[in-house]
Amino acid sequence: MSSVKYIKGVRTRHRNSLEREITCCKEILASQTEEVNKEQEIVKSTKCIKLLKSYCEKVEIQSEKYISSLQDSDDDVEQILDEDYSLCAKAMECCVELEEYREYLQCTCAKSVKIEQKHPDENVSQQQMQSFMLEQSSRQQEFFERQSQRQQEFMQNQTENQYVLIKKIKEADERPTTVKLPKYELRSFNGDK
Repeated sequence: MSSVKYIKGVRTRHRNSLEREITCCKEILASQTEEVNKEQEIVKSTKCIKLLKSYCEKVEIQSEKYISSLQDSDDDVEQILDEDYSLCAKAMECCVELEEYREYLQCTCAKSVKIEQKHPDENVSQQQMQSFMLEQSSRQQEFFERQSQRQQEFMQNQTENQYVLIKKIKEADERPTTVKLPKYELRSFNGDK
């Protein structure tokens, strides 16, 4: 019983850390103004992305451990899986948004550097900018495709893990459990006191 409490405590700690990082992500995304220090924002967003991914993995692991240690009904298991899955999905959405924001900041930093190093030939600059923008848009498209593929794989793995876990729990419930009781010796009573 104490191991269940411990696993539940670790799971809760990781869930709280993940929620805190999601809040941090929203704060970073809310500060999208012209006056922010772009290098600091890039560093913050990179750190937040790494932490989100790390805590998301930890929540998944602890969720599986917690569910395997529980021997309750399937409703509790499904509720726990739904809560953890929705939190992980929210974290992955924040990761995607932060990566887009980071790429945007890097792009604007590169633009500002190019503007400072302006060449006398305007046509060359415009052609370079156009090729850069086309390259950037193709990279973003590839990134979105990879991210959606990863998210689909994650969802498939999550549902497969749910089915496997529920199947194991049902199999454990279907196993007959017999208990051998001790034999008691009863004195015979023939009417004499």
